[in-house]
Amino acid sequence: MTYPIHEHRAPLVRKVIFERKPDPLERLALNAYAQASHKRVQKHLREAPFKADSKVVSVGNLVHGGTGKTPLVRHLVSMFVARGASVGVLRSPYGGKENDRLVSPSEVDTQDGLKDLPDEALMLLSEFGSKGVSLGVFKDRSFGAKAMEENCDVIVADDAFQFVSLARELDIVCFRAESPFGVLNSIEHGPLREPVSSLDRAGMIWISGADKVDRIFLQKLVQAISNHTNAPVIKAHDVFTTLIDPEGNAVEIDKLKGRRLVALSGVGDPVRFEGDLIRLGVDIAAAFRFDDHCRYNSGTLTTVKRVISSSGAEGLICTEKDRVKLRTLNDLPTLWSLVLDVEPFKEDRKIYGKLIDDLLVKDR
Repeated sequence: MTYPIHEHRAPLVRKVIFERKPDPLERLALNAYAQASHKRVQKHLREAPFKADSKVVSVGNLVHGGTGKTPLVRHLVSMFVARGASVGVLRSPYGGKENDRLVSPSEVDTQDGLKDLPDEALMLLSEFGSKGVSLGVFKDRSFGAKAMEENCDVIVADDAFQFVSLARELDIVCFRAESPFGVLNSIEHGPLREPVSSLDRAGMIWISGADKVDRIFLQKLVQAISNHTNAPVIKAHDVFTTLIDPEGNAVEIDKLKGRRLVALSGVGDPVRFEGDLIRLGVDIAAAFRFDDHCRYNSGTLTTVKRVISSSGAEGLICTEKDRVKLRTLNDLPTLWSLVLDVEPFKEDRKIYGKLIDDLLVKDR
């Protein structure tokens, strides 16, 4: 299926991560970055970490780009809330310009509240804020955990695998099954944030999209990762649990089938999102691809609405992470959004559930 693509992503990083192999100079730069990051982590590992009174779960990755962290964080928050725990989500600000602060649910609905704040965390606050989930945005996650510990049984530290100055009960590292080590699919030469040897710090490995590769490849991937860690490897598949209609109601996902829509995504891998839409029966009239965490404005909407009109589409389809940003703007087009969840393979559910349950009862 072919459709017009409106590309708004930074060219170098996205192409190296998702679309082509890096050339020799790019590979040297990527490896130098990974070594420098690892050196910084090793320095902090020699220092005593801050131990919060709350239980801390870190969700992170080794590979630049979309690895399925956001759906996993959402799934963890949902599991902890269902078990009666008070939960906080801790992140650093994007761009490093925002002051450290705790964010209230009311800020999700204002453009000022969105400024420099993590969109994934705002999405979680929008969904779980009424259930007592709190959000902290701090440059120093140790300081953030200190600010949140009094009111949280569990703190989920998003994108914190490399932030080792904060002690944690469980360190989860995420991989994406289709491209676990970037376009190279090489454990030695992928676009890594750290060398693969750092997996020895992990307490759990999470492989998202494991249903989208064949079993032989998946077995080889599990073995390749297990060569560097004793942590259990949890294989998971993506599940679109909810479709949000233009009125904001949750409806059956089957309502997407046959609809001609323009796709918009500011996620780690928009190509994957578009493929999921096609599998759900969407007739994609055109696709807008933005960098992960992109902030939309009225100019964005003007362009998108022009394409909707010229292509004969009936509206716009996006991720829930994009919807939380778009909905603060005026004069939205007809907007649909998908909520993505994850589910461990049946064979891995017992060990995954036990890790979560043990964490809630484990004493320091």
